[in-house]
This record gives sequence, C-alpha cells and structure tokens, in this order.
Amino acid sequence: SVATNYLFVGLVIGSIDIIYNKIDAKKISLGKIISFCCGILFVMLISIIGKNMIDKPSQELVFNFSSIITLGLAGFVTAVTMLLPGVSGSLTLVMLGLYDTLVSAVASLNPLVLIPCAIGGLIGICFTSKFIMYLLEKYNDLMYCGIIGLVLASVFIIVFNNPVGNNVFSALIAVVIGCLTTKVIKIIN
Repeated sequence: SVATNYLFVGLVIGSIDIIYNKIDAKKISLGKIISFCCGILFVMLISIIGKNMIDKPSQELVFNFSSIITLGLAGFVTAVTMLLPGVSGSLTLVMLGLYDTLVSAVASLNPLVLIPCAIGGLIGICFTSKFIMYLLEKYNDLMYCGIIGLVLASVFIIVFNNPVGNNVFSALIAVVIGCLTTKVIKIIN
C-alpha cells in the first residue's frame, strides 16, 4: 500500500544522519565516492531483479523450481542487507517487490513461500555475517558511504515504483511519521 511504502521512505530518510555519523573521517575521497556509487548500483541491481518478481499474495503464486529459487535468493539478499547497519529487510523486500507476498505468507503460514525464504536467509547470514563484520571493522568509512548510497537510492526506487496517485496526503503523513519515528528511536537510544 502507499502508506506502507512511504512509511519506509520516511524511516530511511530519518536514518541517513545516523548512518552518516558513523563515518569517522568526513573528508570526501575517491574511495568514498566509489563506495557510495557501489551502494547505488547494488540497489539498482536489486530493483532490476525485483522487476521480474510479481508481488502477489502467496496463495496466488505459481510454485515451480524457478519460484522456489527466486524466493530463496530473496531470502538470501534480504538477510545480507539486514546485516548492514541502517538497512532493513522489509525495505529490501519492498525493493524486490516481495513485501506483500511475504506478509501474506506469514499471515497464512504458507510453507511453500516461507521455507525457501528461510533457507536463503540462513545461508545468507551464515556465509556473509563474518565477512560483513570484517569489512565494517577494516573499512568503516567506505562501508558506511556504500550504505548511504544504498539507502538514498532505495528511497528513489520506492518512490519511482510506487506512485502516490490520489494518496498524496497519506503518503506525506507516512513519510513524516517514518522520519519522526526514527528520530524518537535515536533519542531513546
């Protein structure tokens, strides 16, 4: 729905300064620009992949080898992005076009959707968590510049793929609520 998608946009916009503050050296460098661009390219790639996935209720999906692999890859990508500070799995699912599919699968406890996603997610966490932690420790500033690129690009992808139509007011309210929620969480922490 428009409100859900734009709530994500607000949450993302509200988190940008939190991510930026994780960068130790604020000076711009070629490496940081390249990292930022890589983050943007990653989101573009996810969006292109997501164009091939149709966001349907899980009961309407046609289950075959291709859909099982697709759901497994979605679980993998979602788990990997959840390991990155400032990036949510829900945001990744929105970009992949599978958010509503997974929500309906959870609501109906549909194992044909949940099991491939869970297996992909477990593989993603097991095989990438130590590597991502290593990169964050060794290349902190470059990683956070890449994450900022990823986060900013995701806002454009969500807005571009989810026109508000007649729901401009509800979209704006959702963005404001998302931004304010992020700020309140920052104050609490």
